[in-house]
Amino acid sequence: MIVTAAVFACCILGYILSTAFGNKCNMNRNTSGCVGAMRISALLKDAKNKTAFVLTDYGCSRHTGDNVLRHEIPDTIDHKQIIYLDCIGNGDTTMVGYTEGHKKQAEELAACIHAKLYQLTPSELKYTSFSYYPSGLLVTRGFYKEESKIVSIPDTATKQDDTVDPDAVEELCQGIASYQEKKPIERKETKEINDHE
Repeated sequence: MIVTAAVFACCILGYILSTAFGNKCNMNRNTSGCVGAMRISALLKDAKNKTAFVLTDYGCSRHTGDNVLRHEIPDTIDHKQIIYLDCIGNGDTTMVGYTEGHKKQAEELAACIHAKLYQLTPSELKYTSFSYYPSGLLVTRGFYKEESKIVSIPDTATKQDDTVDPDAVEELCQGIASYQEKKPIERKETKEINDHE
């Protein structure tokens, strides 16, 4: 009887903790990308066996996971399309960042997810995980700043990062899955934000 009551109490406490309190530490920065990867995986059909999902550790400081991945499978990383999900949970604008030589792939992805394009410069890549993936595409959501032509992602690393728009994440995941399957949901004109060519 006591064991049953204890298990029941733990279940109720677990439910309350998981639904009543947001992840005040990086819900958009980390959690939205993890949830996005799981959702994209569930949406894939034909591309499921050709797609890998990798979660790396310490992407904002030491890049431990990126270093290990680069060390273990360097040739694979250099020749595979990488879609890097970074803060996809909140904002009014989705952007696809790309590096020199990858504009075509960025345009195709941007059309599927209704995103703006942004060519990243080497100095912008210097301290990010994205710099480890030369053929990658960076997907992010934030609040568009006309003067700088980038998106601002508020409250990350402040213990106030507790806002995610589930509908926007779902729409984004459907678009990425469509891109992976090479069957765009709907083509939409993309707007070039910053072209360093």
